[in-house]
Amino acid sequence: MTGTRELVERMRENKTKLAIFNTVRRLGMVTALEIESEVDSSRPTILKYLDELVEEGLVVGQVHRSSGGRPPRIFGVNSSAAFSVGVDFGAPNLSFVLINLAKEVVDKMEVQTDLKEPPSVTANWIVEGVRKMADIDGVRLEDQVLAVAVGLPCPIERCTELVQPIPRLPQWKDVPLKAILERELDLPVYVEVGPHLMVLGEKEFEEASRNMVYIHVREGIGMGAIVDGRLMKGANEDIGEIGHTIVSPGGPRCICGRRGCLEVFTSEPAIVGRARELMERDVTPTEVFVAAREGDAVAREVVGEALDHLAIAIINVAMLFDPEVIVLGGNIVQGGDFVIERLKDRLREHRLENLDRGMRLKFSRLGIYTGALGAANFALEKSLELPS
Repeated sequence: MTGTRELVERMRENKTKLAIFNTVRRLGMVTALEIESEVDSSRPTILKYLDELVEEGLVVGQVHRSSGGRPPRIFGVNSSAAFSVGVDFGAPNLSFVLINLAKEVVDKMEVQTDLKEPPSVTANWIVEGVRKMADIDGVRLEDQVLAVAVGLPCPIERCTELVQPIPRLPQWKDVPLKAILERELDLPVYVEVGPHLMVLGEKEFEEASRNMVYIHVREGIGMGAIVDGRLMKGANEDIGEIGHTIVSPGGPRCICGRRGCLEVFTSEPAIVGRARELMERDVTPTEVFVAAREGDAVAREVVGEALDHLAIAIINVAMLFDPEVIVLGGNIVQGGDFVIERLKDRLREHRLENLDRGMRLKFSRLGIYTGALGAANFALEKSLELPS
C-alpha cells in the first residue's frame, strides 16, 4: 500500500494536480467550477485529478444539496490524511506542535532542556519528542508525517546546512542538525532561524498582516519581518539580530563583544540581573513583569529602563520596515498594559509618526508555541510546493 508521504511526493511532480490540491486546501469546501477559476486547466482535467485525489484519500468529495437541477459535487481536504511537526528550540526549552492538512493543531507539548547540554543531547530530545507526539496521537511517523521543521536561535550556513554558534550557545559550531534528524527520523527536516518561524506562526495563526514584525524577548532578542507578504531573510538568511543592534553607543559590553547592544539592557537575563540588585532577592523574568504590571515601584523602574531601550530599537525597525503591526512575544507579555503604554509613550516622545498612521503595537497571543506553530506550517507548505 502506498503511504501518504509517497503519494504527496508523486503529486509534487505534477504541477496541475498539485495546484488543484492546494486550491482545495486554501478555499475549503469547493466545487470543480470554483477550482476552474483558480487553476489554468480544463474542467475534465480538474475532475480527473479530483477523482484521483479522492481515491488516494487526500481529498473528500460529497454531493451538495441544491434547490433544483443536478447537485454539484463539493470537495474538501481530508485533514487527517497527513501531518507536519514544528519544533522550536527556545533556549532552553523545546516546544512541539503537530498540525494536520487543514492546519488545525492536533497536539502540542513542551520539554524542559538545558542550555549547557551538547547539541547531540538536544537532537535526541527533538527526535524523541517528535516520535512521542506521533505515537500519542496515533499518527504513523513513517508515512503520515510529511516533514519536520525546527527553529533555532542560531544562524545556519546554507551552503553546508551546518548550524553556527551564538555567544550563548558556543557548543553549536558546525552542527549538522538537519542531517542528524533526517537520519534518525527518516523524513524531510528543515532547520530555520527561530524568529523567522515565529513571525510566520503569528501571520498564519493570529495576525494575517502582509507587513509585520515580530520581536521575541527571552534569553536573547530576535526578530522576524514580513514585508509585502514575504518573509525577509537576507544574504545569509540571518535578518533579525535586533538584540545586537546598538541602542546606547559606548554602553556596557555585550556578550557579542560590542558595546551598548539592546540585549545588554532588555534581554531577560539583563532584566533579572537588575531586579535582583534592587530587590535583593531571587526573581524570575515572569515575576518581574507581573510585579511591574501590578504596580510595584522597583519592578516598574527595572522594566521601564529596559523598555526605554527597546523603544529605540522599535523606532528603528518601524522606520526601516514600515509595518502595519509590531508583535511582542516572550515573558514580556506578562507586563500587560504597563509594557504597551510605556513603549507607546516613548515612541510618541521620539515622534514616531507610524503610530499616527495606524501602526499597531501588540502582544502575541500564541504564547510559547508561536515558533513551533510557524515551524509546523513551514514544514507543511514546503512539503506541498513544486520541487525546486
